[in-house]
Amino acid sequence: MVYEDYFANKRSDERLPCSWTGNCTSSDEISHKIKCQDISPCGVGISTSVPLPPRMETKLEIDTDKNDHFSLEGKVCWCRKDSGTWYAGIAFDKTFPLEMNKVI
Repeated sequence: MVYEDYFANKRSDERLPCSWTGNCTSSDEISHKIKCQDISPCGVGISTSVPLPPRMETKLEIDTDKNDHFSLEGKVCWCRKDSGTWYAGIAFDKTFPLEMNKVI
């Protein structure tokens, strides 16, 4: 699903809660620590200490609770601040490569 389709149909996939950690790196090679809040086959909700501009292309390096590591690319759909923490939704460029129930 491409970014525009995901943004237009942002609730099309079930989101599963998760508490994975990792890094979000922009196209200009600036990296920020993230914590995943929820994930679906087409995107991920994250929290971070800095705002991420909508439409920013990003590479995610994610470590799961099961010691798996994933590298995914996507685009920031939205970002907002709540109680001192920034939250963002990122749409993947390609569908998540594994079945969600096998990694959560």
